[in-house]
Amino acid sequence: ILPNGTVAMLYTGIDRPGTNYQIQNIAFPKDPSDPLLREWVKPGYNPIAVPDAGINATQFRDPTTAWHAGDGLWRMLVGGLKPGTLRGMAILYRSRDFKHWVRAKHPLHSALTGMWECPDFFPVREPGKTDGLDTSEFGPRYKYVLKNSLDLTRYDYYTVGTYNNRTERYVPDNPTGDVYQRLQYDYGNFYASKTFYDPAKNRRVLLGWANESDSVAHDNAKGWAGIHAIPRKIWLDPSGKQLLQWPVEELDQLRGKAVSVGDKVVKPGQHFEVTGLQSYQVSTT
Repeated sequence: ILPNGTVAMLYTGIDRPGTNYQIQNIAFPKDPSDPLLREWVKPGYNPIAVPDAGINATQFRDPTTAWHAGDGLWRMLVGGLKPGTLRGMAILYRSRDFKHWVRAKHPLHSALTGMWECPDFFPVREPGKTDGLDTSEFGPRYKYVLKNSLDLTRYDYYTVGTYNNRTERYVPDNPTGDVYQRLQYDYGNFYASKTFYDPAKNRRVLLGWANESDSVAHDNAKGWAGIHAIPRKIWLDPSGKQLLQWPVEELDQLRGKAVSVGDKVVKPGQHFEVTGLQSYQVSTT
């Protein structure tokens, strides 16, 4: 959402069918009063970013939420791969009007990990504080998180570090965190995630995709492939070295009737069945 209240969506498109030539575009709601924003309009000045020299045109996608750092410039990242190498890149673009975007001289960050899909970049509050920050919140006391979905492994990895908007560099606190000591959001089927700042509850929410392992034939038979994972609130842990996460509080509203058991002594190793439960998940106290 731009400062004047305009809603804008950045997305990847295919410019040359059959070649997978990827470009970045922008769209605006046809009816801004529609609470579901069901129809979108593509302006004639698209695309706003194309894969020029030094970018693999078939590995250039997934723009981040744009942010500004108090200097009049908007910034966004696009995931990429340096041609002929395994160097994944968070390619940086800047704009003064959110319409004309110019590629920076160097990526915000890169590493020899393979293609970086679905990059995400956001500030976090001081260690142990659970409140979230708007993506454009800027200050020297804040750490930043850079997350990438690795096409080679199909997992989401992140690092915690510092961001300098003058040099346009992001530096992980752990120099080996990009390759050897990776932090993951999840160790199960969880990919292509994105975080969002929720100003109503002052929190950052993580939403990911559970990419199942069924065959293409099974997916076609089902009519769907993969599901959204449970939304999670995330924040920086007290050590400042990694993120903590917890299912959003709204999930508590889905809990059913409680089942109570009293005056029951359970001996070590004894199995005790609790009857009357009809759900897939149970919390015990």
